[in-house]
Amino acid sequence: MADKISEHEIANLFALEDIFPSPAALLDAHTSISTADANVMIALDTNSLLLPYEIKAGNLKALRDVYEKLAKENRLYLPDRVIREFGRNRDKKLTDLIKALEDRRSKDLPATDMPAILESVPAFNDATKSRDELSAARKKYTDAIGALIDEMKKWRGDDPVIKMYSEILKPTIVEMKLDEEDRKSLLKEWRWRSGCEVPPGYKDAAKPDSGIGDFLVWKCLLQLGEAHKKHLAFVTGEQKADWFARSSGQGIYPRLELLDEYRRASGGKSLRLMSLYELLAEMKVAAPIVEEVKTAEESANTAISLLSSNFGSGTGIIRYIGKTRFDYSTNDGKIAVGGSSFNFILRFSKGSDASIHIYRDGTNLSHLTRIKPDMQGLRVGFEELEGTSRVYTLQIGDQFLARNHDGQLLLGKITGIKDDSRGDKNDEVAFTYVISTGPYIEIIEN
Repeated sequence: MADKISEHEIANLFALEDIFPSPAALLDAHTSISTADANVMIALDTNSLLLPYEIKAGNLKALRDVYEKLAKENRLYLPDRVIREFGRNRDKKLTDLIKALEDRRSKDLPATDMPAILESVPAFNDATKSRDELSAARKKYTDAIGALIDEMKKWRGDDPVIKMYSEILKPTIVEMKLDEEDRKSLLKEWRWRSGCEVPPGYKDAAKPDSGIGDFLVWKCLLQLGEAHKKHLAFVTGEQKADWFARSSGQGIYPRLELLDEYRRASGGKSLRLMSLYELLAEMKVAAPIVEEVKTAEESANTAISLLSSNFGSGTGIIRYIGKTRFDYSTNDGKIAVGGSSFNFILRFSKGSDASIHIYRDGTNLSHLTRIKPDMQGLRVGFEELEGTSRVYTLQIGDQFLARNHDGQLLLGKITGIKDDSRGDKNDEVAFTYVISTGPYIEIIEN
């Protein structure tokens, strides 16, 4: 007698039929949507809400203007799970900022006394006077940082980002019905989706919540589509394979399962997954602000497995990981990475279609060096390296180590080079990086 097939096995065997119940619809094109269209709904993800803690001063107003406009047009929405996740993570952002300020203050020590043997040298008085002025300026600077820290420690859910969100986003929160029966039904569906790897969320199965967070956000987005029957743009930093079809580590196309499910829920409307900087660009925010938000977003929302998997504990403390790309023919070849807490200004110029020059001068770097092949896998600080040259030439795959004036270390790896004089559409350098606040950093093995 044949073994009886369980209900669970049957569900798995026919998962594809359940995921795509209308096969003919899979042959239809997906409408391209723009957030400039006043009929397009916009929903925010957790990483987008947390990003203002990373962007530079002055850009918060531009973000506020965009959110206010969208809220007044009644097309901005915030899934309830998103605001709960934001509440759980925001304090960590604030404590990271405080720690960065404390590190900066501790490194600005008063200048030491001049050696007595120099007292008869003609320049001694000028040097002593300058030393005193520098010491006074440093004290004023560190006192101001201390005052900032004191004010931040007084915040009780009323920091500038929270104030903005409280005034604008409260009416936009979409709450799902979650009584006991709803939870049972959702849990049953989540178990099936997770077991059959139906996006989104199954890539987060190792998380404490088993990845159900993304699923609950998704259900809220489907609820919006069903209620309003409109196109939806979801502003998120997600790049995982349970949201996107990926190529070379980047999300290219939203998963077909998501597009089809939203189309069915919304009566034929389209879904778009987009970054915050794309939203700002389409809302006509100034290009420099868009570019800065793009850099912060790519860094804050990208876990670089290539980097993070190759770092031992050592004495270096890894605080930040990210990746970026930019046109080095703009802004005098300079780009700022690391956000407001770990600020590095890097400067590049054209080498060839296979190389790029990186400079120490014209930046906030005290030291810069190229990593040699025999350093792979070693834990190093600048005490062991020659790091005083003003320029180095790097190729794809080469690594460089930089130290800023705050004593933080950045280890970068060149991943792409473009040259508009040799057939490319524009000049571009791409690199991944990690930032450490410890005295040492471990070199990535290629």
